[in-house]
Amino acid sequence: MDVQLLTTVLVIFVATLVGSALQSQRKDRCLQDMHRFHVTVAHKDKRLIWGTMNLQSTGFELVYRRDMLSHEAHAKTSYVFYKDEYNNLQAIYRYVDELTDENRQRRDRDLERAFHPSPIQFSVRAIRNFLDTATDSLTQAFNLILGRSKIVTNQALLSQGQAHLTGLTKDILGYVGTNYDPLLERFVGTQVVVETTQGNEMYEHVGILKDYSATFLEILDVYFSQTARLDVQDVTDPEITPPLAHYGYNADPTVLESIQAVLDHRVLIIRNQTPRPILITAICSPASRIEIHAIVEVGRTLRYALEDISPKERIVVELQLVRRVDMVLPRAHSLLRHRAERYTPAHAFGVPLLLQSSSSAQRREEAERERLSLDPSDAEAAVSLGLLLLQRNEIQEADHWLSRALEMREKLADGGLLATQELERTRQMREETGAD
Repeated sequence: MDVQLLTTVLVIFVATLVGSALQSQRKDRCLQDMHRFHVTVAHKDKRLIWGTMNLQSTGFELVYRRDMLSHEAHAKTSYVFYKDEYNNLQAIYRYVDELTDENRQRRDRDLERAFHPSPIQFSVRAIRNFLDTATDSLTQAFNLILGRSKIVTNQALLSQGQAHLTGLTKDILGYVGTNYDPLLERFVGTQVVVETTQGNEMYEHVGILKDYSATFLEILDVYFSQTARLDVQDVTDPEITPPLAHYGYNADPTVLESIQAVLDHRVLIIRNQTPRPILITAICSPASRIEIHAIVEVGRTLRYALEDISPKERIVVELQLVRRVDMVLPRAHSLLRHRAERYTPAHAFGVPLLLQSSSSAQRREEAERERLSLDPSDAEAAVSLGLLLLQRNEIQEADHWLSRALEMREKLADGGLLATQELERTRQMREETGAD
């Protein structure tokens, strides 16, 4: 038997064994940090699934805290995501304020190793980055060696072996790390701004870049806005609604219990006892909806007279909470855009930028313009219109209406806190774009 042919077959055989073994053990570095933590996974279609992550090389399993009963009356105990489905994920969240003492200690140890590595850990990362950079060069070297071993009589077999070995070479070298990006490497451990798209909206998240892989970005200590709804108790007629009945979209009940919402003689009183600001977006009843866009700071109370809501109606407050989370974002729709500077929890209420205006947004804009034409002193309508324009990146006109609202700040429920914050944002955007 030809020695060169036998050598090629032997190399392919050994590479197959080694590559298969290493491939079965390889896990995404960012997802590895979420292993055995309770996380929330958001789909692109806005579905939310949460459970304790059990990560494997081919995907991960979310184990529910309690069994879920399906429509077919059988219990479900977990949900499985496959590696090929990663591009369908919008984000993975780990709520820092929900961590147990044990998991908080695990997280702190991970951060210590990441941001204050020992000499050995630093060397391992440097070697991994070097091997990532050298992968293509080494692959070409293997191709050159195999190319010289070809003989005419076995050219077809050697060509197939070369192609197979090329793929295996990448698998083997890929085991020591994921793609190395010298630009992102400079930002590890610093506060950054990550732009991410969801549908036709673009959001900015500010946090500390912990790590990155070919598929994901991992950022820590992000102030994340979460939508919730809160039933209002009428203290003058307690039978109208159950006292403090809370519900929301994956909102932590213990957080909602720190918000008191009561109705006292047609005056809505909201007290914020959470550790961070909240944003009241609307007050709803079965017959009407009032958008107010008011920030309630920590320890403060908001009072709002309800003149347009009939007595005896059930009232619900729509609000946004600020949660502190760690996030893993797919790089397919997320991009590190800026190095960040000073950042506060209230900035989590920033208006998302709309990539494409929807018909509902256009109808809301028409309604706010009509309100202002009927009453130019309607400060709430001026704020709402300014926010809608800011969504479409119409910075100059947004600046105009937010400034107009602040001239009437005494008519705003929060005294102009939200308008001031968003006006600062418009002026920062104008400086970045060089607009007049």
